[in-house]
Amino acid sequence: MGSEMPQQFDDVLTELLIDKINLWFKTFKLNPSYIETNVSRDVLVDHIQRHVIQPNKITNAAKELLK
Repeated sequence: MGSEMPQQFDDVLTELLIDKINLWFKTFKLNPSYIETNVSRDVLVDHIQRHVIQPNKITNAAKELLK
């Protein structure tokens, strides 16, 4: 894993789990060429409820969100 890989995951996870669910503004991204995802807050919350909270299937949730 190169030095750029962790910052790409950080940017995606920050956008999905912090910006879209908890904040009303966008946080600073480490990768200057980062492109925002098109996953809506409602879809994201639904995925978290179905795959993580209810059956505790974190791997399935991650795969479905990153399609």
